This record gives sequence, structure tokens and C-alpha cells, in this order.
Amino acid sequence: MQLLPPLGRADATLRGTPNAELLYHCQIHWDSIFPGFAQSGSFLATFQSSPLVRSVCYALAASHLRHLCPNHRPHLVAEYSHRATALAEYKHQLSLTQAQLGQSGFNAMLLGAVLFNLLAFPLFPTEAHTTITTRGGSPWGGLDREAELGWLTFQSGVGPLMRSMLVYLPRAFAFLSTIWQSPQPRGQTAFPNVGIRPPPVPKVWVRFFQLDEDNLFAQLAPTNPVMPSASTLAGGVRLLVRMTAYIRDLEPVQANAVIYLAFMFKAQRDFRALLVSEHPRAWWIYGYWAGLMRRFPDLWWCRDRAERQYTAIREWLAGLDMSDDKELWAEMMAEYAHTSVWPPTEVEMIYPPPNAE
Repeated sequence: MQLLPPLGRADATLRGTPNAELLYHCQIHWDSIFPGFAQSGSFLATFQSSPLVRSVCYALAASHLRHLCPNHRPHLVAEYSHRATALAEYKHQLSLTQAQLGQSGFNAMLLGAVLFNLLAFPLFPTEAHTTITTRGGSPWGGLDREAELGWLTFQSGVGPLMRSMLVYLPRAFAFLSTIWQSPQPRGQTAFPNVGIRPPPVPKVWVRFFQLDEDNLFAQLAPTNPVMPSASTLAGGVRLLVRMTAYIRDLEPVQANAVIYLAFMFKAQRDFRALLVSEHPRAWWIYGYWAGLMRRFPDLWWCRDRAERQYTAIREWLAGLDMSDDKELWAEMMAEYAHTSVWPPTEVEMIYPPPNAE
């Protein structure tokens, strides 16, 4: 196994668990901390050159240590310190022009955004001991909505960033493809573009999310998104429906964990607005994805939050009055109940026409 590059002097100044210990922990527990990521030359070179990627990696190592040793305060201090450093660096890079950022800078920002999702999703100590009560209330269960959707708040800025840097996207995706460890079964790609190459979608989902079946598989290119108004349910979830349908049928092996994570990249600000307004169907697909993540019981960064959100959302949805669409909701809740099962239950699918790709 390759070793990460040595620390620079500036890296040794943060409080908490020493960086040398964090670095060693990354090397020894790479597969656990970075599931689905190859310790490739591209990753290592970016770690060495990018303060953003380096700070996020240190924070992830500290977060992993915190989960292994919950009462060891230096790990928590190191996690908070490196997280703050990474956020400051991310904000700085967002202020740069396209020319100032360059291809390598954009590559590092995308990798940093991916890693930040792993960092934003684990429960913090105060969250882990919070009691949730959702039946008859709200899907938040009395929790801080900003804390619950912190990863989505961060992620909502990635879409506009990518659209503003279209010239760098092809090479950035090629760069990321050198990092993913996906086995790519049945012709699947390590970085699926469901906006251009749509997967089959369960027919009942199309009705549930009020999608236009005639336009279901239209290309959703970043430069010219073909979708309904973002204020509608269909406009907010259409790309997520495709992504969720894709990973629904994807074998839950560790090398595919990063593809399951791709849901986060498709969940942009329009979807977040639906969640904040407590739209039941938007919460269904969020809870369903949390259920899909339960297929990975050993993923430390998502296990606890995914379990909590899947269960809480199911309880909240079960307490809603859906008498106006009772049969459809019953079918979708039955689907929800089996989301963690692999292989998935068989349902009638709508397949894209041959020319959809």
C-alpha cells in the first residue's frame, strides 16, 4: 500500500490529536475511512498540493478516531479544527476566478466536496444522545434542521460551481475516475451520469413523484436542464429519482459505496427547499436513500445517521393522513420498508428508449 506524503511544517500547528497520528491512522485504516477510494497517485498528489483536500482528510481521520474512542476529546478538537480550516479554504477557492482556479484547482475542489460529504454526515456526540419523536409532529423530530441537513447545505453550492466551470468538467471527471474503486459491473461507470444516460425507473415512482412519463428520460445536461419548474415536486426530485433508481439495483459492496454517495451530488437547493417545507414525497425519497445506505452496516460515517433518519422518516410518514391517495402511498411505503434488502424486490420498471443514451 502506498503511503501518504510527509507532513509540511504548517500542518503541525492545529490543536488536538497531532497530525502525524492522523496521517498514520489514514495509512493504516484507509479502506475504512475512505470506502471506495483508491489510494492512487492522483489522490496522493492532490493531498500533497491542496490544503483543502489535506484538511478534509485530517478531519476525516479525526472523526473516525472519535467514533472508535468516543470519550477522547483531542480527536474531537482535531476534527473541529481541521473542518474549520477546510471550510475557510473552500470559501477562499470559491472566490477565485476560473482562470485563477485552473484545472488542478477545480479537480481538488470537487474531490474536497466529495470528501466533505463523508465528513458532514456522521453524528456528533450531542446528536447521538438526542431522542427523536416524529409521529404526529414533523420529520425533524425536534432536531435542529440545519444540523440534520448540514451536508446538503454544503452540497447545494456544488451544482452552481460545476455549471460555472463547465470547461473543466470533462477532465475533472476523468481525474475522479482514477480515484473510484468501483468494480463497474454490467457496464456501469464509476461516476454515473444519470442526467445523460438515464436508468430504468420503477413505474410506481413515476406516478408518485408526478413525473411526465413522455419526458421521463430527456437529457438533463448541466448547460440546458430539461425539467419542470424547480418549484414543483417533479422539478426538485427528477434527477434524484434517476439516481436513486440507479443505486437501488447496485450491489452494496464497499467498492460501490461512493456511487451510493452520488445521491448527495444530485440533491441540490431545490430539493433542500422541499425538505424544509416538509413535503412528504421529498422526505420519502430522502428516507429511502437513507435506507439504501443501511445496506452498508460497516460504514462508520453514515451508519448511525442513516439508521436514525430512515426510522424517523418512516415513523413520520406512517402518521400522515394520506387518505386522498391511499393505495399509492401504501405501495410506496411497502417499497420503503424493503429498501435495505438486497437484491431489491421486483417491481414493474419503465426503461429508457434505445436513443436515450
